[in-house]
Amino acid sequence: MPEIVFITTAGDEVRVGVPVGMSLMRGAIESGIDEIRAECGGVASCGTCKIILDEANQGKIAPASAIEGSMLEDDPSGYRLSCQIVVDAAMDGLVVRVAPAEY
Repeated sequence: MPEIVFITTAGDEVRVGVPVGMSLMRGAIESGIDEIRAECGGVASCGTCKIILDEANQGKIAPASAIEGSMLEDDPSGYRLSCQIVVDAAMDGLVVRVAPAEY
């Protein structure tokens, strides 16, 4: 099971084992990372599951789909929706930052 490191907005590192095939959002929620609210349930319509990937980690993730891209068009580079990222074995060691809430 790949280990993903979530860095909270407070700077705490939370290491989470996320099964292959599960979204980063679901892995965060099931691991008690409360800052990932996922109000829409993972259908890319609310933006409450945003994460930030630094340059080194952006290459480990497939590019955003058109739907995800439209939700992120006003965000800086590196922002992604965790609900749209499905974990695979190559993501072991991935580091993501929880994006600050917008409201």
